[in-house]
Amino acid sequence: MADVLPFPKQETTGYVSGAAKCRACKHEWVAVVEGVLGEGYPGALECPSCGLRRGQYIWPFQGPPDEEVWACNCGGTVFMITRPGTRCVGCGRHQTFNG
Repeated sequence: MADVLPFPKQETTGYVSGAAKCRACKHEWVAVVEGVLGEGYPGALECPSCGLRRGQYIWPFQGPPDEEVWACNCGGTVFMITRPGTRCVGCGRHQTFNG
């Protein structure tokens, strides 16, 4: 029987996991990313199929259940804020949200 070696104790920051999709090759997988809890979206994910950092979580972090969530016509809920306006990360279309 082999000796059992102890793992060195490390501070764990937490992990974020969920369904992901590559915006380049459209490959889908379950992504697991180590991160600091409470610091939000971990950024672009590396696609295991094409190797590009164009992956994103399909269902990004959600707010409180009673909070209104804006969605693009393509179904995306991840947006990039630029000086000219808001663009959908999924399809690139300019967005206007009227309250």
